[in-house]
Amino acid sequence: MCEYCSKNSENSENSKRGISLIEIIVAVGLLALLIFGALTLVPRSLTMAKRAEYTTSAVNLAQAQLEMVLARDYQTLSGGIYETRHRLSSNPADYLYALERQTQITLVRLSDLTETGTDEGLKRITVIVFYPTGLGERSVTFSSLIARR
Repeated sequence: MCEYCSKNSENSENSKRGISLIEIIVAVGLLALLIFGALTLVPRSLTMAKRAEYTTSAVNLAQAQLEMVLARDYQTLSGGIYETRHRLSSNPADYLYALERQTQITLVRLSDLTETGTDEGLKRITVIVFYPTGLGERSVTFSSLIARR
């Protein structure tokens, strides 16, 4: 074999032996970036999931309270605060402890649905459920009208 041919075969064997240090550093750096990126998404997704859970619970609780009040007889519902703002659980370990609810009944004018001081045969029921978020407090409000029969 010629001298030039033997050098070429040695070079090709050296290049096939393994991965260089630079390739390892680049691969570890890319892997670290991917892991760091994924780890920064975890707390954010947990916060968003908790907020969605509170929102869903608040909507369901407001709907349930509104239906309970609407099921009552018109004459038994007096105007004003029906249910003062309060925690839905007294146990701090309970999930509902973070939620608060208030229910109000207002007398409404038939002609333009504005609040009035006299009973004209129409009342507005408003249920508000408050829940915490990472940025403060939010609320869900449901309202409905009930008429005298």
